[in-house]
Amino acid sequence: MPLKYLYYDFVPERDTKILRSITTFVKINDIFVGEFWKRVSAGEAPQFVK
Repeated sequence: MPLKYLYYDFVPERDTKILRSITTFVKINDIFVGEFWKRVSAGEAPQFVK
């Protein structure tokens, strides 16, 4: 079963490489994956807000 959704305390320096290698994501921290990576590239670290 592929991993599609992740709610996670994201730390770019620690997590970017491994999370980018998982191609099955639909959303990370409740943000569509394309938008999530766009924000990371802009220097943000999108966090999940309950």
